[in-house]
Amino acid sequence: MDEYDIDPKEGVYGWATRHVVVARRITDYKFSSLQEMSVLFQTIIANINPAVPIELQSVRDICDREYGIGRLGDTKERQKLYRLLIEAVPGERIPWHRLIRELLSEENLEETEYVIRNAEKSVGSDTPIDRYRVRLLLSRAQKTLKISTGDRVAMLRRAYEMASRNTEKHKWDKLSYFTLCDVAVQLVQRGENKYVLEEAIDKLKTAYNTILDPEMPRKIRDYQDALDRIL
Repeated sequence: MDEYDIDPKEGVYGWATRHVVVARRITDYKFSSLQEMSVLFQTIIANINPAVPIELQSVRDICDREYGIGRLGDTKERQKLYRLLIEAVPGERIPWHRLIRELLSEENLEETEYVIRNAEKSVGSDTPIDRYRVRLLLSRAQKTLKISTGDRVAMLRRAYEMASRNTEKHKWDKLSYFTLCDVAVQLVQRGENKYVLEEAIDKLKTAYNTILDPEMPRKIRDYQDALDRIL
């Protein structure tokens, strides 16, 4: 491992290895426990200076799923670290995205809505946040207790409208099309006309002709199979 100068006047230096495999080995063996990794991340966050470009980049890197905060197995610990990052650099989008996803995964819907509102105030709306708003409404339609089927369908229709707007707004985002199809599946399963899912699949097919992402044909088959099973 070698140390190199970044900005000696400001006391900023970097570490580098000859190969990424070496860096991964160091990470695996020197910081193998949850506590060690968490303390390391907290130390880094506490000393971040967002005015230095390479330190701002470290905010994004520390959110990495495989070698950053995402490798920690405890969701509460991950959420705590994402909140610390947001406090340190509230204008950086990625920590907001990661925190919202964590909250959605554990179905903490009220907190998710609160964090989404704060994220929009701090960094504005963007592709992931727009998707998360749809996912939140989809979860509410599925998980909210003591509401009628009609109310659930109304929520899903609203989610479908939001998701459809997202595909127009974010034409190059494959996940927006997947989200639209997921909502459509739920609608048809609750008695909505099959046309809704057919329309969503058609939009996904059309988008594939432009995006050409290799995951999209498999998802098209999955949604088509879901439609066939419902019929």
